[in-house]
Amino acid sequence: MTAADQYLDTIQARLDAATPGPWWTPSMVTPAEVYSGTGSGDDLCVAEEMKKPDADLIANAPTDLAKLLNAVKAVRELADKRAKKLDETAVRLNQMVLDRDPDRDPDAAVRYNAYANEATAFRKAINATIDAALNAGGTV
Repeated sequence: MTAADQYLDTIQARLDAATPGPWWTPSMVTPAEVYSGTGSGDDLCVAEEMKKPDADLIANAPTDLAKLLNAVKAVRELADKRAKKLDETAVRLNQMVLDRDPDRDPDAAVRYNAYANEATAFRKAINATIDAALNAGGTV
């Protein structure tokens, strides 16, 4: 597990432990408050006495975080699928060379190495991009 995986798991754990939503803020109240619930009257006030933009940020954070975590997971899954296809192609090309198939492409060994290297580089690039993005944000 990479440091980025651990960080994303930590965010998910915080999100899972938070007061269940939906979270919302009254549209015209100043200073603003943030509530958890449906607006039925039994809602829990989770933050108060703040500027409206701060309340909007807090109220939308659980939904925004969940969507961003899902987006990162989707990108990683897509990258993994692509890398697996490259790996499979590399294995097939390697097998052609090992079998010494008379109809094989004479450049199969070269292409095998290229596909294998591309799969490895692709995985590293995706993980490095995600790690850099997570580390670049810093604190507010």
